Amino acid sequence: MMMTTTTTTVTKTTMRTLATVALALGIVACGEDPPTAPPSPAPPTATPAPPAPVPPSPPAPGNQPPVGAFRLNPDPPHGEAPLEVHVNMCRSSDPDADQLEFSVDFGDGVTASGGCALDHTYRVVGNFRAQACVSDGRAGHTDCQGFTARAVPQNLPPNVSNLRVTPEGHSTSKVTFAIWDEQEPVSWVASVKALTPSTSPGCFQVPTGCFDKISGESKVGAAQISYRDGTGGLPGAGRFFVLITVRAVDPQGKTHERSVEYEVF
Repeated sequence: MMMTTTTTTVTKTTMRTLATVALALGIVACGEDPPTAPPSPAPPTATPAPPAPVPPSPPAPGNQPPVGAFRLNPDPPHGEAPLEVHVNMCRSSDPDADQLEFSVDFGDGVTASGGCALDHTYRVVGNFRAQACVSDGRAGHTDCQGFTARAVPQNLPPNVSNLRVTPEGHSTSKVTFAIWDEQEPVSWVASVKALTPSTSPGCFQVPTGCFDKISGESKVGAAQISYRDGTGGLPGAGRFFVLITVRAVDPQGKTHERSVEYEVF
């Protein structure tokens, strides 16, 4: 009887051991992964540089003043009174395409505005400080240009008067005339030519000889010239004609002349 009891105890112990092994094997069979080693740490990555700062955009410009373009005719505006001056501002511009306003102070108490081309006539003698302006209508947005208009007295041509030959009909006579100019000296030329064909016209007698043309200068006064008829006798009819002309010229090129027909008998 004693031997049978020991065998039963061994059998129970063996069965418990087998059950434990079977339980472990069942857990593996159910797919549970066995423990693994922890993963290796990832290598450090480089930190990107921060982006460069973007400069701020400049503020948008405000409204800009106009740019004036000025042309004068005549340029410079100088001349004899009445002096007409033309001011042209039509090539002016505005950066903002604003509508432009045009004006001129002509300096003699007259102002004008409106179109881009303005005219004025200076009717009195003097120097006049004028100013032309272009504006876009905003305060301080005006472009101006000044100029001086100069109106001088009218330069009249010189005058030749009182041209005469005395005594008429004599072979040796005096030619007299007066020349004057209100502003400046005058040069003059006296000439003689025959009006009768094949006749010597004679000449002006001066200390240096006898000439068919002589010249001189005068401002105000009279000139006296000796005239001598042609040599070699008179034509068969006893009469012949010459034309004596005096022509005066001032420094500006303005001229005046007067002629007299002279009969010699």
